[in-house]
Amino acid sequence: MAKKIDNADLSAKLLLRREILRREFGDRRFSILDCCCGSEALWGQLRPEFNCSYSGIDQKRGRGRLAVDSRVVLEKGAMADVIDIDTYGEPWSHWKALLPHIDRRVVVFMTWGFGIGEKRSVLSNAYRQLVGAVWEEFSPPTLTLKEALGSDEELLAPLRKCADFGVRLVGIWEVPHTKDKARYFATILEPRGKNERDL
Repeated sequence: MAKKIDNADLSAKLLLRREILRREFGDRRFSILDCCCGSEALWGQLRPEFNCSYSGIDQKRGRGRLAVDSRVVLEKGAMADVIDIDTYGEPWSHWKALLPHIDRRVVVFMTWGFGIGEKRSVLSNAYRQLVGAVWEEFSPPTLTLKEALGSDEELLAPLRKCADFGVRLVGIWEVPHTKDKARYFATILEPRGKNERDL
């Protein structure tokens, strides 16, 4: 079984969140739905710095959290000003569950990566459904994420599917980090209005 790495580059994740939250909200109050809260290593540090309310979800039971698969919660339409999807692997099944329910401007943080030793020979069904493509197995299956996916156009393909759900992708940001097994993104989404163009 692959080893799961919690917050392999915590400083990069914190940097990304601080920068986007300050830019988007300033001193204004906002709500957070943390879909993979774990021990709250990220939001335990961030919450005292911002005017926010917080709800944590994790499949593992713990104090002060909802113990459930957060994809189910998103599919039912749970919404907040900030959605944090800090998964061990691909975030696209969460992304797909979230998009049909975007009813306001929302910041979405995502981690896309693999645990050390994990071998992935194919992209997930959620990714393939979002981009509408059939992907062959990678060879060899131990390629790092960047090598396997190639260009950022392929990497960002699921993000660009927002228009199919009536959602406008306002912006995408990525923070540089020291690990090659993950990438850290922030996006801003809002309901798509008339005559608006996507990125």
